[in-house]
Amino acid sequence: MTINMNEGELEAIIKHYGAYEQLCIHTEECAELIQAISKIIRCRDDIDKLNACKEHLKEEMADVIVCINQLKIIFDISDEDIELWTTYKIERQIGRMKLGG
Repeated sequence: MTINMNEGELEAIIKHYGAYEQLCIHTEECAELIQAISKIIRCRDDIDKLNACKEHLKEEMADVIVCINQLKIIFDISDEDIELWTTYKIERQIGRMKLGG
């Protein structure tokens, strides 16, 4: 998944607020994503509520994606680093599934 973001703008945000202060925001954003996922589960049987919950989920996903991109800048983590780990994690899970897990 490629989502284009202006790295200069992300760096400006980090510089303005401070890297470690942003880490606190990142934990809050992850918690908000968890809450949005929980609401999706609770709303699944009501289509009107589900649509509203999905919009909220999209917003919280976007926040976390921004945070992940800031983390990559703060800790000098490359896309390749992330790709290696995501490939490993997916392949590991597929292997578990093939074993019946």
